Amino acid sequence: MSKPSRPAALVAALLLAVPSFAATVPEPSFHFEVQEGRNLNEFLRVGNTAAHLVLRSGESLRILVAFPAGNSGVGLWFQPQKTAAQWFVNSPPKVSDTRDAAGRPLHGITFDASIALASLAPKQAVLSSVRVLRDYESSGTVPAEIGPHVGVAGNKLTWSRDRLDGAAGYRLTVEVVGGKLH
Repeated sequence: MSKPSRPAALVAALLLAVPSFAATVPEPSFHFEVQEGRNLNEFLRVGNTAAHLVLRSGESLRILVAFPAGNSGVGLWFQPQKTAAQWFVNSPPKVSDTRDAAGRPLHGITFDASIALASLAPKQAVLSSVRVLRDYESSGTVPAEIGPHVGVAGNKLTWSRDRLDGAAGYRLTVEVVGGKLH
């Protein structure tokens, strides 16, 4: 499959979640990609960060990042498309460490992906445990108490929320690079 020559929308995403609780010994990093049907999977492990990125193509588009060691992740589902579209990874995932507004550490990944569409509208962001992400995929509902806050700044959308115990939680930022945010 070739990359689109002129993507209508280019999305760069920053996906962050809580660090794992277990102390780990730094190991050599690794990255690999697997295409499985409509899903493009990217796996990355560097130091204490291990992430699984899934970009679902087709008519029901989705970005999902799971952090298996923390049993947590973030997902962004988009409004259905009339025709199938294909995600492309322009820049493989890289580890990103930052802090939330309270100065607490957030560990995650950044990546650049593109999709050739005239319009792409978010439907639902889910920032929670892997079980809640799976439940949303099957039922289309999210518990009210874990609804994220959403912010808009320029061409960036950011969803965030603390964990239910008040600790640093989750953040998902999507920046439209080759288009406009409406």
